[in-house]
Amino acid sequence: MTHPAQTLFGPSASMLQACLRNLQQDFPRETNIPQGHCRIHAAGILEIIPSQPKAPALVLSSGIHGNETAPIELLDHLISDILHHQLQPQRPLLLIMGHPQAMRENSRFVLFNMNRLFMGTHQQAPYAGSVDAQRAAVLEAALADFHSRFPIAEHYDLHTA
Repeated sequence: MTHPAQTLFGPSASMLQACLRNLQQDFPRETNIPQGHCRIHAAGILEIIPSQPKAPALVLSSGIHGNETAPIELLDHLISDILHHQLQPQRPLLLIMGHPQAMRENSRFVLFNMNRLFMGTHQQAPYAGSVDAQRAAVLEAALADFHSRFPIAEHYDLHTA
């Protein structure tokens, strides 16, 4: 039987490794786990839905600035613990590693500060079409899709202080 991480992340052992390797994969990818269902929308965007959610949804985002590694690593450990059945989520989760290309480059951003490109700003000049703007659009779409199906109680955007 294939482990859920292999189904979701291919030859990588974790979502972080998959983001850093920049593997070209077909998305979405989905699998069932004993406590529910997982779906990876795009590189670094994982949804986990418990079979019987007992609380409103939670969004955890990290790596919006690619060089803020501590929150990215914490999120990766959380995902691993869930996929290895050490944690059982009680609420729908959307777990985000925000900017894989900036993570690979160990930089805050590629051209523009992605943290300033949300709420449609990514569509405006001079940002439109940049790697950072394209990723901001992908993240906005994933959040909108998730929110259309689950009421989001909290969104924690994890940064390194």
